[in-house]
Amino acid sequence: MDKLYSNVEKTLGVYIDNLCGSLHIGTTRGTMFLVHKDKKYPIISSKTVLPLIDIFYKSHSLEFMSFWRENGKNMYGYAKFAVSRIKVLEEKGDYLVLAVEPHGYMIRANVYVIIILWTVPGFKKTLFRLLEEEKDWESEDNCGIIDSSYLLP
Repeated sequence: MDKLYSNVEKTLGVYIDNLCGSLHIGTTRGTMFLVHKDKKYPIISSKTVLPLIDIFYKSHSLEFMSFWRENGKNMYGYAKFAVSRIKVLEEKGDYLVLAVEPHGYMIRANVYVIIILWTVPGFKKTLFRLLEEEKDWESEDNCGIIDSSYLLP
């Protein structure tokens, strides 16, 4: 249980740092899954209402953070990816499906990530512009990080 609290506290600290020193891209409802050997594992997900995800940009990376409550438990999810490794798989109406290629710490675990976001036009425009402008940037320092209350033993 102590590990959960230390991870939540760490994620909250990063969230507060991002509010002060990063560009807030937006907040949207969504879900995020880690995919390993054709199995999906939730990172950010809920069986009831989709959690709100805050997305921040800093130093050629996007950070996704979410806090929600499910079945009486406080849950959290955090991921940091190099913008150059995020690709749009599908865009239809209000939703957007993104895929994150393995990089950084993800390579060791041989995983990739699928992100589904329910968006508004201004948010999509901002995100698409960022993905286009950063597509060739190769810096992946401290990226490919995934942490979630779902992934704890």
